[in-house]
Amino acid sequence: MKIWAQPKGRNITGAPESCQLSYRIALEHSPSVSNNVTSFTNKDGHPMQVNYEFDIHIHRIKSYSAGEVTITLPFNPELLLNAEGDEAPKGVQIEKLSRSAVILPDVLLREWSPQSVAELTREHIQQLADLKPELALIGTGKQLQWPDRALLIPLMEAGIGYEIMDTAAACRTYNILSYEGRAVAAALMMIGE
Repeated sequence: MKIWAQPKGRNITGAPESCQLSYRIALEHSPSVSNNVTSFTNKDGHPMQVNYEFDIHIHRIKSYSAGEVTITLPFNPELLLNAEGDEAPKGVQIEKLSRSAVILPDVLLREWSPQSVAELTREHIQQLADLKPELALIGTGKQLQWPDRALLIPLMEAGIGYEIMDTAAACRTYNILSYEGRAVAAALMMIGE
């Protein structure tokens, strides 16, 4: 099954009043499709990225902006009969996160404790290492901020590669690597104003 989204109207530059998406469902043989990302500025002037095509069997980052990351949850066939309205494809759920979170293709930790690099501890990094990804992306908010190297020892000891980047870059990188089937974790701190 392949699911994709189309923006309502064609003008996505300059922040349309509503950034809601209308969805269509098409049955095909492939469970995943190529990544199609569009950039635009929302009504508050913040840059946003939106994926219009996605693999429905994994957690995907749909969009991000200041204080919010929107994800699609893996396809749930039980919702096919229960979904009402046309806000999202039946069986696909969309969730908005407003606190730090850890996202893997098959795992979602909705509330990861550190809300900034200053709050990051070795225990937080150990939580990430315990998930055993092959690569950990640590999104540090609006700007790249390097955590103390000693905090990253749990990842190094476990042989897990890591990249420190701003949260927007971590979101984009996560989508690309997860689409490729990589065991990637994105530990995301929210983008500040």
